[in-house]
Amino acid sequence: MRDQITKTSLDLAAFAGEWVAVENNEVIEHARKLADVVRRARGRGIEVPYVFFVEQADAEVCDMGK
Repeated sequence: MRDQITKTSLDLAAFAGEWVAVENNEVIEHARKLADVVRRARGRGIEVPYVFFVEQADAEVCDMGK
């Protein structure tokens, strides 16, 4: 089901500057350290979690398509 997950379908502003793990289109774990997110997700039984970094918003950057 990971092919159905889209970062834009989630409200990620609260996680800026953090790593997040997503399962079933929901953030299940988040932390500033990647290792913490992976460890916690694996503790939930997710062997290979879908994890990515949420960038801080930057006034100098323009995101196309928003």
